[in-house]
Formats: sequence, C-alpha cells, structure tokens
Amino acid sequence: MSLLLPVAAVRGAFDSLATALMVVPSAEATSLKSMPPAASLSLMVLYSLLLVFGFCAPMINRSINRSKDSSLPKHRSWPFAIRSFAGGMAASYVFILLIPEMGLFNSEIKIPFFNTYSLALLGLLIFKGLQHYCRHLAEERTRSMEEWAFVHSKSHEKHLAFRISGYVFIAYSSLILLTLPYQVSHLAPGMGVFLYLVTFSFHLCFELLSLNDEGVKHYNQYVPIPLAISLTAALGLALSEAMPQAYLLACISLLAGIIIYNVFLVELPNPDRSSYVWFLVGAVTFVLLNSLTLRSVPH
Repeated sequence: MSLLLPVAAVRGAFDSLATALMVVPSAEATSLKSMPPAASLSLMVLYSLLLVFGFCAPMINRSINRSKDSSLPKHRSWPFAIRSFAGGMAASYVFILLIPEMGLFNSEIKIPFFNTYSLALLGLLIFKGLQHYCRHLAEERTRSMEEWAFVHSKSHEKHLAFRISGYVFIAYSSLILLTLPYQVSHLAPGMGVFLYLVTFSFHLCFELLSLNDEGVKHYNQYVPIPLAISLTAALGLALSEAMPQAYLLACISLLAGIIIYNVFLVELPNPDRSSYVWFLVGAVTFVLLNSLTLRSVPH
C-alpha cells in the first residue's frame, strides 16, 4: 500500500506537490492578497474534496457494497475494509491530533471560566442532551398511537438523530476550513503542510462516507446542499479572514467534544462488522503521515 511506503519513498513521490505548498511567513496581517500560497491552495483542495465526497458519497458507498462478497474473509471485503480503515484513521486523529491541538488552542481562547477542555465537555453535554431530547420527542409522538407505536418511535428518533449528526458534521467541517490558515501558519514548509492536508482529507472524507452509511434514506435530503452552502461561506470567510481567530478556536473546541463522542460511539465498528487488520492499517497510516509531518517541522 502506497501510504505505508518508507519515508524516503513517500517524500520522493510527493516532492513536486509539496513544493507547491511552500509557506511564506509574513509579519503583516494576512488578507486575500497576502495569504500564503500554502493556505489558499490547501483551502481550495480541501473544499473541492469535501464537495465531491458530499455529493458522491451515496454512489461511492453503493459501489463499495456491490463489491461485497460474503464468502470472503472480512479483511478481503471492501465494505469491511473501508469502514475499518476509516475507524482506525478517526481513532488516531483523536489521540494524535485533536487532543494535542486542544492544548494549543487553549492559549488563544480568552473566555472567563472556560478553557478548551471545558468547552469540549460542554459540547459533548449539549450533543448528549440533544440525543435525549430526540428520544423524548419520539416518545411523545407515539403516545397517541396504538399499533406499531414502538416502530414509529424508533424511526422518528433515528431521523432526528441523523439530522443532528449531519448538521454537526457540516458545522465541524466548515470550521476546519475557517481555521485552516491558522493551522498552516504553524506548520513547516512543503511536506509538513501537504501531509497535514492529507490527514484532514482522509478524516473528513471518511466521515462523510460513514455518515451516508448511517442514514442512507435521509442523507440526500439533509447533507449535500447544506454542506455545499456552508463550505462555500466558510471558504469566503477564510480567504477574507473576516472572523476573529480566537472565536473560531472556541467554536471548534466546543465541537471537539462532539467529535470525540461520535468517534467512539459510531466510527469504531463492532467486531462482527469490522476487520481489525484494516483498522490497524488505518491507525498506522495516520500515525505514519503525522510522524512525517512532525519530522518536517523545524526545531
């Protein structure tokens, strides 16, 4: 697998692309014209990938499911492989990038009585509260029903839960775009920026596939168009840098708790629905890419 090639081979294969992502530090406040090429190019690449996966996720998942062969062992079945690989990437993202980044964000957030970690906890509590509220609404709706009340309750609850998950992902991915210039400014030139972009592309694109797999019937209704609108607005704000960075970091800290909750509740498949081999490959791939990024950072 190309992502697991030795460090030297990876660097050689990506050399020409990495050169295009050179960071140009500037002591002045950045703007649309002065933004480093690495930031603007990274924004456009991630924006384009998310749009493609957002609209094509149902087709990609259908293609994966058509190739499913129950006679094959799980590690040779693409549906199991994709799901497990995405779970490994997501778990590694939480431990390798998200939690350490929360510590970095903490110095930028100036909110009385709150820091990055308390905001993350608040985000988790809000999300958990919304889930319980969805269950309450579903139960209230079925009190007047007689036959099939239980079935209708569960269906309504799943519908509301998917809408919350979809809108949370849209907000989260949009905030990633908004804060990408800040991230790029703290990375080394070339390979460091490129590999950071790769890790986030994997994470967010696999999240979209998992979201579509979670609610096939509701995905087309609630995700692609709102995602495109939100990402386009985020791209414009990021290029113009019209929003205070501290406010954006506070928002992404709030969402961090939700992402951690979702990773361990949704994205880590049960043993009967996943392959440990591919889960391990996903985790190792993420760690390898991140270690390459770290090694390229000057000390």
